[in-house]
Amino acid sequence: IGWPANPPPILTVPGPQVLNEQTTLNVTSTAPDADVPANTLTFSLLNPPSGMSINSGTGVISWTPTEAQGPSVNLISVKVQDNGV
Repeated sequence: IGWPANPPPILTVPGPQVLNEQTTLNVTSTAPDADVPANTLTFSLLNPPSGMSINSGTGVISWTPTEAQGPSVNLISVKVQDNGV
C-alpha cells in the first residue's frame, strides 16, 4: 500500500497592476489545495523589487514603490508550497 497522493496547491495570482510611486499596492495570491486534511500553505516571493513583501500565511502582497523605483515594469514571481508529504 502506497502513500496517499499529495496534489499541489493551485496558485492564482492577481493580474497586471498599475500604480504610481509612493502609492501602496495590496493584492492577494490564493492557492486552493485539495488535500484532506488541509495542508498548511506557505507563500513567498522570488526576487521581488526592494520593499515588496508577502505575508507567508495569507498570500497578501504589499509594496509602496519609491520615487526612484518608477517608472518601471516589475514581473513578480510568487511561490506557494504545502507541508504535505
